[in-house]
Amino acid sequence: MGTDESRSPHGRLKKPGSGVWRLGLAVALGVGLGWLCSQGCAPRPTLDYPLMAQAWDTIQDNYVDRSAVKSKPATYGAIGGMVDSLGDTGHSSFLSPEMVKEFGTTLHGGASDRGRAKLCH
Repeated sequence: MGTDESRSPHGRLKKPGSGVWRLGLAVALGVGLGWLCSQGCAPRPTLDYPLMAQAWDTIQDNYVDRSAVKSKPATYGAIGGMVDSLGDTGHSSFLSPEMVKEFGTTLHGGASDRGRAKLCH
């Protein structure tokens, strides 16, 4: 059996331009997927943290009864407000660790989830 110039060292036939074809396919797929994502994938919305910090600072600086200002209840209230703003009444709600504990006691006769905050939906 003689040597064949059209064979690769691994015994398979070389395909003229196969590297260019693969590169072109990869570029076309990348562009197509990028376009599809730009049409249907909205950027993830972010919270306005500076606005939230400004509100918290204003409360701390100006609220008459400063001893009543507690960070954890305010944080849970803010999280609850975010969930409520979804308008998904009856399906999505935020439960503080205390609420989770109380809810677990009501359902199972004992505490559940070791008091971690949960987003129930």
